[in-house]
Amino acid sequence: MSRQRRCGKREDGNDLRKVFAHGKPVAITEVGCCTFRGAGDYGGSGWYVAMEPDGVTPKANLVRDESEQVRYLDDLLPIFEEEGVDSLFWFSFAGFGTPHRSSGPDPDLASYGVVKILDEESGVPASARTYPDLPWEPKEVFHALADRYQAVGQQRTTDQHPQ
Repeated sequence: MSRQRRCGKREDGNDLRKVFAHGKPVAITEVGCCTFRGAGDYGGSGWYVAMEPDGVTPKANLVRDESEQVRYLDDLLPIFEEEGVDSLFWFSFAGFGTPHRSSGPDPDLASYGVVKILDEESGVPASARTYPDLPWEPKEVFHALADRYQAVGQQRTTDQHPQ
């Protein structure tokens, strides 16, 4: 869902409301955007915008912006909550085919992952990683999702066990 479309649908919500017609819980199974500035405007098409026509080479003019994914999440969550969405899943955990590069073209800009994949060419030594034994590093949206789920869990506990 692009930023323009999100803004338009917020006003009436009819597209989203149609999926509630069956009276069962609704889960959004893929939501997210890439890791470049402005990626939220392209929603699920961000990878296409981020890559050269060969589908392998990232475009050189893109600016890494992990906050873009957080803004995208922050834009959509209130809409989904207002409409009563039961579950939300970010697309995806990692872009294994688009590893991060500290210098030069960065394939991770075309990734929807909540983590950036690190390999021998990423320029991030294991000693500088949050999890030195793992080949990935959390992005900002990883922490935003974790904080959000923690807050929801605490609220549910409070609702179930009022003082």
